[in-house]
Amino acid sequence: MTWTPERIEALRRLHALGLTHAEIALKLGLTRHMVRGKVRRLGLPLRKPVIIKHTPTPPPALLPLPATPPLLAADQSYMQALGDSLTPRSCRFPHGDLRDQTLRWCGAPVTLVGASYCREHHALCYSTELPGWLRYRDNAKRRRAEAAVRAG
Repeated sequence: MTWTPERIEALRRLHALGLTHAEIALKLGLTRHMVRGKVRRLGLPLRKPVIIKHTPTPPPALLPLPATPPLLAADQSYMQALGDSLTPRSCRFPHGDLRDQTLRWCGAPVTLVGASYCREHHALCYSTELPGWLRYRDNAKRRRAEAAVRAG
C-alpha cells in the first residue's frame, strides 16, 4: 500500500476534523496502525486518549435469603424420623429424592472401620484406582527410576 498525495490530503483533512485514527482508517480502507504511523511521520499532533469516566451504578438490591430453605424446613421432621431408625453402624447411603419424600437410607451394616457406608456403597463412592493417564505417568516414573538404579 502506498500513500498517494490524495490519501495524505484526505488523512490531513479527516485528522483536522477530529476523527479518531480508527474512524480515519475505516474511511480510507486502512488499518488504525497504518494511520497512526503516517500521522506520526507527517508530524501531525497526536491526540491524547479520551478517557470516558463512568459514574458507578449502585449494585441491584439483593433479596434477603430465607432463614432455612423451604425444602429442608418442610422435610426436617421426615429426615429426623428416618435418622432415628438408623444405628451408628448403619449405612447412610441415600436412595430416592428428598423433594418428593421418597428418600431412604440403605441401612445395611457397616463392616469397614471408620466408614459411613456399607462395603458396596463405599466401593461406589471411594475409588482407589487411578485414572489411566495417571497410571501411565506413575509407571513411567517408576520405570525411569528403576533404570537409573540399574545404570548407576
